[in-house]
Amino acid sequence: PALTISGSGFLFAGSATGLSSNSAFAVGSGGTLDLGGFSNTIGSLADVAGTGGAISNTSVAGTAATLTTGGDNTSTTYAGTINDGNGEMERVKVGTGTQNMTGTSNYTGGTQIFEGVLGVGSATALGSGAVTFTGAGTLNGIANVAFGHDIVLLANGPPSGSGVRSFFARPPP
Repeated sequence: PALTISGSGFLFAGSATGLSSNSAFAVGSGGTLDLGGFSNTIGSLADVAGTGGAISNTSVAGTAATLTTGGDNTSTTYAGTINDGNGEMERVKVGTGTQNMTGTSNYTGGTQIFEGVLGVGSATALGSGAVTFTGAGTLNGIANVAFGHDIVLLANGPPSGSGVRSFFARPPP
């Protein structure tokens, strides 16, 4: 199943199971997906017709939350923003597909890459926290990007036989 949030649409997760890990989420211009202080997993994240909306984490207590995407193994692009709100936001990429991030984001909780490809199209697409390779995965520059994030490669590496961690950068023009 797919869910599209756009226009003045607003979806508040409300619980750790408020969003479906099997659903494809598309957040378009004017639309907002708010975790509300609850970590959630969604099947995939995309924008609507090349324009993205906003993803945030607003909670009464300022609770940190993690948004995990990619479990449906599809390849998508998200051109919108991901911001902390009043609670810190972390982003996790799972699944074998490619997730291209091209918008401007201000989340501070960092980004974890478990598997698949996370494409970066702007210097601020991944907020301001560290990028951590937690398993087999690839970070790919899909545009010329001055990338200032800390890169963390965990000592245990990817599970045996699951591939390698990699980082691809394009040379300057």
